[in-house]
Amino acid sequence: MRSLRWLVTSVIAAIVLLFGSSSAYAAPHASIDSATIEKSVVSLTINWSGKVRYPTNNNGEDVTDAIDLKGHCTGFFVSKDGDIVTAGHCVDPEEVKISFINAAIKHLQEDGRLTGTIDKDYIYQNWTPEGASKGSQPLVQVRVSQADDVNAPVSMNDRPAQIIAVDPSNQGDVALLKLSGVTGTVPLAVAAQAPAIGTPVTSVGFPAILNTEQDVPNQRASFKSGEVSSVQTTDDGIPRIEVSSELSHGMSGGPTVDLAGNVVGVNSRGFTSTGQGAFNFITDPGRLTSYLTAHGVTANAPRATVAPSASGQASPGPVVSVAPVSSDSSPSGAMIALGVVVVLAAIGGGLFFRNRQARPAPAAVVSTPVASGTALCSYGHFNLVGAQFCSTCGTALKTT
Repeated sequence: MRSLRWLVTSVIAAIVLLFGSSSAYAAPHASIDSATIEKSVVSLTINWSGKVRYPTNNNGEDVTDAIDLKGHCTGFFVSKDGDIVTAGHCVDPEEVKISFINAAIKHLQEDGRLTGTIDKDYIYQNWTPEGASKGSQPLVQVRVSQADDVNAPVSMNDRPAQIIAVDPSNQGDVALLKLSGVTGTVPLAVAAQAPAIGTPVTSVGFPAILNTEQDVPNQRASFKSGEVSSVQTTDDGIPRIEVSSELSHGMSGGPTVDLAGNVVGVNSRGFTSTGQGAFNFITDPGRLTSYLTAHGVTANAPRATVAPSASGQASPGPVVSVAPVSSDSSPSGAMIALGVVVVLAAIGGGLFFRNRQARPAPAAVVSTPVASGTALCSYGHFNLVGAQFCSTCGTALKTT
């Protein structure tokens, strides 16, 4: 009877271990509608043109020849009329100041006008990038592209965009662009509030490294899954959200979305700390909504998070899997196999320990004679005189 109870207990414990803890062996959570999201995401090519003014040895100044720079970022539509959000640092002249100066140093060295030891700290403080006239900012042009395979309602092939507003990195890192004369673009909705820590998210964008493999107009967006790691606030009082999804160069300005496809932040910055790994940050959705409202753009109301169906898929539309961090009621084949092993191990372990307790091994034979007046059980356990059952194993005693 005791063996049966041990068997039942072991089986129940194994079943609970296998199916009762959804976090231990969780199937992938619901997937996002990647096909619809990709119609909203665009690749941005940023072309900068300018010169660098620098002091000369005779207390005068000179200016370099024209310098052209090119960068790549990501953006996404927030209205049906061609309004695009991207990261502020993508189109902020201060962000390319060092790049202009480094290009100027290289050109002047090649021309023989800059020789000897270079004090870059001095140069960075005293050389100034400028545009067509002294004191003006370098010129910037933004071109918008999207792969034809995306099948978006509006064709995007190297269209020019106007820069409406820019908040630099220390003020929120958001910019608003506009495609003039364009209607029918697919906007993304913006989440009502910042996501909680542990929320599954997907960061979308165009990694710049892919531009070396194919032309920009043919590039498809990358979907990087992860979750919210922390919520931080900068020294300037700007909230930012840390995510575990990897943000590579070129993905700046793209959206990070929740399972329903709501934008929970704009891809902002990635930092790498030696020995500590990478840290990736996005903007706060509340600030994004306020930013859009201040510039006359009303973001779409957020969609309710789509609950997983019986198959674990969110609907509608084509999907792309994201991080396996939430539960699903259907165990995989590998989980079932693991469960069988756990159940068998539990049954075997329960019977083994039960047998070890019910039928202990006989005591080793010793040469010392058994003391007179003690009670000895059939397995060699010693007991006090007068006992009827062994205090160790419970069997009937015999008196010696």
